[in-house]
Amino acid sequence: MKKQHFPIIIPTLILLCSIFTIIQPTSSQSLGFKCTTSGVTCNSLIDYKLPNTTTLSSIRTLFQIKNLRTLLAANNLPLTTPQNQTYPSSTKLKIPFPCFCNNNGSGISNRRPIYTVVPDDGLYHIAAEVFSGLVTFPQIQAVNNIIDANQISVGQKLWVPLPCSCDDVGGEKVVHYGYSVPNGSSVAGIANQFNTTESVLLELNRMKDANDLLADSVLDVPLKVCTTSVSNDSMDYPLLVPNGTYTLTANNCVRCQCNAANNWVLQCEPSGISLPNAQTCPSTQCAGTAFDLGNTTSVSNCNLSRCAYAGYRNGTILTTLTEESTCPADNNNGSPSGKGSKGLRSSFVLVASLIALHLWRGSDKDYELNLSMYGKAAKIEKQMNAKLVWLLEKYNYRSQTHIGGSSSQTHEICDLYLTEKELHQLHLNEEALRETLEEEARDEKEREKKIRQKQADDEEFFMEFGVVKYDSEYESD
Repeated sequence: MKKQHFPIIIPTLILLCSIFTIIQPTSSQSLGFKCTTSGVTCNSLIDYKLPNTTTLSSIRTLFQIKNLRTLLAANNLPLTTPQNQTYPSSTKLKIPFPCFCNNNGSGISNRRPIYTVVPDDGLYHIAAEVFSGLVTFPQIQAVNNIIDANQISVGQKLWVPLPCSCDDVGGEKVVHYGYSVPNGSSVAGIANQFNTTESVLLELNRMKDANDLLADSVLDVPLKVCTTSVSNDSMDYPLLVPNGTYTLTANNCVRCQCNAANNWVLQCEPSGISLPNAQTCPSTQCAGTAFDLGNTTSVSNCNLSRCAYAGYRNGTILTTLTEESTCPADNNNGSPSGKGSKGLRSSFVLVASLIALHLWRGSDKDYELNLSMYGKAAKIEKQMNAKLVWLLEKYNYRSQTHIGGSSSQTHEICDLYLTEKELHQLHLNEEALRETLEEEARDEKEREKKIRQKQADDEEFFMEFGVVKYDSEYESD
């Protein structure tokens, strides 16, 4: 009789059952990133490691990216980059896609990308190789309600649920980025690289310990965005542009770039893109000024005025004149100066203070000398005050109007502003006034010095010869 092998077969079957249990379709809770703002949609980014040499056109097709420019902007590539541009295997590119936060506390791509099954495809191959492990095959199986992972057919459409989120972080709006973790990375290093903290990354990714980080995993990293002057009724509000990327908005007429080196202030300018069907872009000039969108002019050593993008509504590009600080911040987390109307309202105080500072500081030394030595400071003070009043009157309050749209959409902003030409003239006037007052002070000192020397010589003469002289300047004893 043959020996039975049940003791070996039974444990083996138990082990196999355990393995298949582990790789069964995961629950919806394990899909995507943590997202508590149910029903909200937003734009997200995710790393895609190219499985082979690939063109931008092929990547667009795989992820259903509507416009090549959107892919170029996410990767800060020149707008002139052709769609047949190839990239070698293992290159990482950022993929922009729409995110949706469902009602179970997680966020996944909003019904895209859709993958069409080809011959010899399997769910594991699609997840691990075609999409480079951005998702697992049980996740694809779960969202597509596939009962048997081995039963998919050629031509079948599969929704690939990329992980994402729309949650604010620390009370601030961010762009959530699915970061493909390189080998040898640490949570602290990633936090430092992307301007966040280790505790934030651990919380967002439901990690109990930093040692749980795995190479090639997809980590939810919140990207800080540049501040804007875009109004909340604009068609592109909120305009969230993270560091190292740009975006095209206002019907592709405006290009906005975010660079942390610019104090985290969004820099927008006309895109220069030719529109189809002979369309033209609306005006991008700051109303009532000589400034066009993106133009700047210095108002002091550390501040500048900018014609900033304020939104797009009913075919009209809105702009506003803002004041920005260019002083070096303590760190890249420093908040930029206020936006929009706050910058306008502060301009009067800024310009008036600037004029006064230059006038008084330039002649302060001579003023004090005259006050102590000659008692003629009142004359110079009167001259300075008269010049100051004259300068301020030249740059009076004016009304500026957003051009475009119906009369009901016209916005009046009563505030001080200077054209570039006027601002230049202001600096010339300040410099000329300062030099004039300094010259007058020097002349006055020289005249007084001569008078005192003459007085001293005369007194010496009188003392020597006992002569008393009567004139308009001296009195007798």
